Amino acid sequence: MTETEFEQSFQKATKLLFIKTIDYSKEPPVIAIIFSNDIDGIESYKFLQNEFTKDEISIVFRPTENEKMNLSIIDNKNSKVFNIYDLNYSKSELNDFRQNGEFGKYCVFCVSQIIDNQLILSSVVKEKPLMISGLVFSE
Repeated sequence: MTETEFEQSFQKATKLLFIKTIDYSKEPPVIAIIFSNDIDGIESYKFLQNEFTKDEISIVFRPTENEKMNLSIIDNKNSKVFNIYDLNYSKSELNDFRQNGEFGKYCVFCVSQIIDNQLILSSVVKEKPLMISGLVFSE
């Protein structure tokens, strides 16, 4: 998969959700990238699952002036960067995630969709969630 194919697939996402954890020993925090149809992002997600270990990927989150979020997924193994632009997100949810969630070494990054106001994880995520070791939040 090329960088362009990856970015085009993930650029179909509509928003990011930040789900904190209260007890890291029971579950890690979750960052969900939301699609209208989770099939849109699944090929890129499988690429991340199959090509990298949890310590070979980092994600950088950069809020924009127009209240959107840009993110860069960094392939630490091959020094590649995949960029996704202008995703919706909740600033208060992000602040709560960062300030009140419990963090350990890893976070789950998942492809999801929202159906009837419920977060639905893709079956690929349920089988093998993608763990990420590096999260960077720029201001």
